[in-house]
Parts: sequence; C-alpha cells; structure tokens
Amino acid sequence: MKDQGRVGGLLSSEVLDRLVDFGSGALPDAERSAVVSHLAGCDRCADFGGAYGAIVAALRVRGASAEPLGAELAARILARVGDDSGEP
Repeated sequence: MKDQGRVGGLLSSEVLDRLVDFGSGALPDAERSAVVSHLAGCDRCADFGGAYGAIVAALRVRGASAEPLGAELAARILARVGDDSGEP
C-alpha cells in the first residue's frame, strides 16, 4: 500500500493482513486492540473495513438460508475448482 502511515501501532497493510481474523474474532486481545485503534484513526481502513464487514455479514445471512448442495453438484464444483485447464 502506498503512502500508509502507522496508526495505532499498525500500518494499513498490517491491518489488511489481520482483517479476516479480526472479523471472525480470532485475533488475540492485543492485536484486536491495535486493529481497533488503527481503524479509529485511519478513515481509509475504516471505510474498507466497514464495506468488508457488510459483505461478510450479507454472505453469512445468505449462506444460512441457502439450500444444501446435492452430492452430484458438489462433486462437479470440486472437480471444476481442481481443474486448471482454463476451459469453462
């Protein structure tokens, strides 16, 4: 990240590296406090973190109400993910 400053003891790139763990509550208390402090003082990261959090929350809601995949469809998806041929 260009032109990032240290806020709350962390650079913006360091906050980005911790964002998934922060959102899931998996950060140790000291790291969580540093991220919270950084977000309070960095508008750019606070905006990004807010947007990221909204996306994660929406996915959790949609995922909770989704129908489970059938075994055949799940197998096809997993086979496609493992296929690196580039073919659709």
